[in-house]
Amino acid sequence: MKLLPTAVLLVVAARAMGGTSSATITLPTDNPRPAPAVSLVQTADYLCATVTIRSAAKDIERQTLAVQQTLATLRAAVERSSRFQLHDGPLHLTGSYGAFSGKSSFSNAVLQTTVRILCPLVNGTSADVFNDTRALRQFIASLDVAGGAELQVLSVSLAVDSAEQYRDRLLDLIGEQARATQRTFGARNVVIEGLNNAVTVRQLDDINVELYIDYQLNATVERQ
Repeated sequence: MKLLPTAVLLVVAARAMGGTSSATITLPTDNPRPAPAVSLVQTADYLCATVTIRSAAKDIERQTLAVQQTLATLRAAVERSSRFQLHDGPLHLTGSYGAFSGKSSFSNAVLQTTVRILCPLVNGTSADVFNDTRALRQFIASLDVAGGAELQVLSVSLAVDSAEQYRDRLLDLIGEQARATQRTFGARNVVIEGLNNAVTVRQLDDINVELYIDYQLNATVERQ
């Protein structure tokens, strides 16, 4: 089972099993570059469905009403659920994700807004992720859409709690690498660049993600 797309989301969210989350989430794009030598691999914490609500009704008033009613239906269904969360917080984008704007837009006679629904992953196995993905899609498909509105799932992606909580651990590991490099090669000077970069997350497979800081380590070695 492959989640689409392979982008990973970082979610800073309370671990409550239902209701609304207003925390910040980050949607990194796929990075073709390999991770540096130091990284952490772990099981994801969430699935996140990015859902579009749109209306192409004849006038803006009908479009607005249709989108608002559908959003209200979705919110009420999530609040009744013991499994899902509606994410109301801001997005932090690390790549070009314009299609995932959290704001309503009006162009070409279409009113559209994008919301995100979170599903905590209780067990870290491919079978459980498959079942959770199916349950999440079935939940969205079961919602009553207001007349003149459309509901579409753009993507279902893995998600993890705040990536920045792993910064100190990653910095410790990078420091260990620098000291090992100095000992092994007798380096006179070791310079590390990029430590201020954000903690990046890459999806490895259906359940696991890799967290890292995009840094560079340069060592000056005396020639014998």
